[in-house]
Amino acid sequence: VRGDLAEIASLAEQELHHAEVAGDEAAGVGTPSSDTGVVLTPPGPGDVLLRDTTHVFACSVCFDDVLLRAMADALTNRQLFPRFQLLVSLRVLPSTPSLVLVGETQLTTSWNGAARARVYVPADLLDRPEHALPVPALARLLCTGGVCTLPPRLQWGGDAVIRLPRL
Repeated sequence: VRGDLAEIASLAEQELHHAEVAGDEAAGVGTPSSDTGVVLTPPGPGDVLLRDTTHVFACSVCFDDVLLRAMADALTNRQLFPRFQLLVSLRVLPSTPSLVLVGETQLTTSWNGAARARVYVPADLLDRPEHALPVPALARLLCTGGVCTLPPRLQWGGDAVIRLPRL
C-alpha cells in the first residue's frame, strides 16, 4: 500500500468502521453511515486489508520526527493494525514507548547497495500470542551462537520462554 500517512490512517479507520458496522448489522443494529459525509465503500473480495498488515517497510529518510512518531503510534494501535509485528525503517525512529529497536540489517536501495535499516517490534510483543510473533526475524536479529538475548525493554522476569528455530 502506498500513500501518505494521513491517507493510510484514514483507510485503516474505514476498515475498522466497516468491521464494526458488519458486526452491528449481523446483530441487527443500525446501518452503515458516515459522520464526515465521506462515502465508505466496503472492501471487496480481492482487496488487501490494512488490518491484515504484519510487516511494514518505511523508506523514512525524509520523514520528520512528528510523522515517525505518528506512524509508530498508528501501527501499534491494535484496533487499527491487530496483526502488526515488525517495522523496518531506514531512519532511526525518535524515542517512542510503542516500538522497541531489536536490531539492524542491510538493504539494497537505489542510492546505496548496503543501506542500514533498523528493525522495530511493538513494545507489547511479549503480551501477544506466540503465533503472532515475528519469530524468524527475532531469531536472526537476537541470537548468536545459540544464545538469544532480548533488548532490555522486552525483558521480563519469570520462566517465560519464546521458542526460536535453530539457525
